[in-house]
Amino acid sequence: MADFSEASSLGGGDYIQSLMTKKKTDFNAQKKFEESIELAYAIVEASFCSSAKAPRCLLQCQKILDHLQHHLDLKVCEAVMCTTVEFHFAHLSVCKEEQQDDKCEYCLRVKEREFTRALDMMESEQREAEAKVQAVINAMTASFANDSREEREVAMIQLEDELEQAEEYKRDMASKLETARQDLREVRERMEQLPDPVPTSVFQKLPVHFVKVAKKEQQHHAAKRRKASWMS
Repeated sequence: MADFSEASSLGGGDYIQSLMTKKKTDFNAQKKFEESIELAYAIVEASFCSSAKAPRCLLQCQKILDHLQHHLDLKVCEAVMCTTVEFHFAHLSVCKEEQQDDKCEYCLRVKEREFTRALDMMESEQREAEAKVQAVINAMTASFANDSREEREVAMIQLEDELEQAEEYKRDMASKLETARQDLREVRERMEQLPDPVPTSVFQKLPVHFVKVAKKEQQHHAAKRRKASWMS
């Protein structure tokens, strides 16, 4: 993790802006700016995490989450990480207030990471939505093949409702995905239009954030609950 202890006497926006101003001619400033970007990415990842997800988190977001909460509570502690979180949000706030966020390398790279991670999570949800639709269709097919007429009639009422909800969710996710892809394209275009174009992360693979939950076990429990409702 980057060391920002030397910046404690500077304002958040001043520190990051000073690195961007100096990095063209100062190798040390360039190095520290890239470190600040890596930390910004970690803050973005933490914003998609939560204490409830901590057991599945592979990126050790909890420390950053603690300091994000300090930021929200306006109770910044003496830890370097806490001050660094303030630097991050202070710079984003100053740029947005001055309407420079679409021209700022730091802000654009943060936005790109936010949109890339959001898109990655939405694509995962879309796959789950498609799997849910198929699972309901499979359950309908199984009911026709295996259940008695009375059981099938009861099952179809519930399954048709589940299918309608699953298809509606799938359509909603498809719409959100298209919007997210457009947002990401626009940010990357702005990055390429900067006076000193910034390479996008289009070819960089995101770090795995969460341990995946076994879907087969979830589907098994869902089927058991459905069967119980038919028999009640």
